[in-house]
Amino acid sequence: MNCDPSPTQTPADIRREALYSTLMQVPAGSVVTYGQLAGLAGLGRAARWVG
Repeated sequence: MNCDPSPTQTPADIRREALYSTLMQVPAGSVVTYGQLAGLAGLGRAARWVG
């Protein structure tokens, strides 16, 4: 995934890329809550958005 924001990316696209790049770093078999994942991705308290 390209993490460089481009002029055509929406804020939702940028958040989605941050989320997926963080999710790819979670080791297989590990447990992480939506809230923890949001925090690790720099999305604050966006657990409902992550879920």
